[in-house]
Amino acid sequence: FALGICEQLVSDEELESTVDALATRIAAQPPLAIKNSKRAVAAAGHLPLREGLLVEAVGQAECLRSADMGEAIGAFIEQRPPVFRNA
Repeated sequence: FALGICEQLVSDEELESTVDALATRIAAQPPLAIKNSKRAVAAAGHLPLREGLLVEAVGQAECLRSADMGEAIGAFIEQRPPVFRNA
């Protein structure tokens, strides 16, 4: 918790429901964005800062060009949940 990689602590009784809720939130996000986020986090552990930032920038550019980005904007404007297709 002190390292800043954990955002909440829960009791043993709440653990499963908390994990399920988090997994549901993650699963509702654009798959391409999740993939690129995971790639950037993994790179951060072994690349110099400049190279790690490049990995992040490339991932962001890919997401911005995706059809899912258009879906996210459309859903926001129309005030509806987005339907991501990993495109």
